[in-house]
Amino acid sequence: MRQVPACLPCYLRQVQSVLEVAGADEETAYQVFAQVLPMLGALDREKTPAENSTLVLLRAYAALGQGDPFRAARAASNRQAWEWLARCERRATKAKDPLLFALKVAAAGNIVDLGILKDFDLGASVAEVEAAAFARLDYDALKYYLEKAKQVLVVGDNSGEIVLDRLLLRTLGREGRRVLYAVKAGPMLNDATRQDAAEARLGELAEV
Repeated sequence: MRQVPACLPCYLRQVQSVLEVAGADEETAYQVFAQVLPMLGALDREKTPAENSTLVLLRAYAALGQGDPFRAARAASNRQAWEWLARCERRATKAKDPLLFALKVAAAGNIVDLGILKDFDLGASVAEVEAAAFARLDYDALKYYLEKAKQVLVVGDNSGEIVLDRLLLRTLGREGRRVLYAVKAGPMLNDATRQDAAEARLGELAEV
């Protein structure tokens, strides 16, 4: 996926999100945007939006003088997710298909994206996804490959969400598979880091 023009305002919304989370005043916000805006026209259009947004946000972090403005928000979303995980684990014991249920819980966790949505209702997301069917579900193919797999790589997304991934990791590891879990090497919005993985105690269930 390459960058398209619609990506540019999204980058700026993410920068605005950073400024709000960091509690930046008006003058600081102008200074940050003055550093970021000249970049937009020079970004490589053949790169993915994820690559380019990372460059923009790193510039914003540097201009702001904060290396991890989302740290407190990530910790809060991790704590909230632990509360919902307990409820999901109780429901999982009654699920007819534990793997499918775990996938639905992991999908529900996708709403925890503070870089785009500052307000979210994790409980509503869990309930909605649990009751709904996936628009696309390659479940038979997944089960086919899992039967053959000796190891599985799960790519972590956001803080909070990774706590709900515990249910999936536990399910994937039940048949003796080696389960690996990948996180970001450093802070970027509320993307999961090693610190978040430690707070989610993922090392109990996978190699982080």
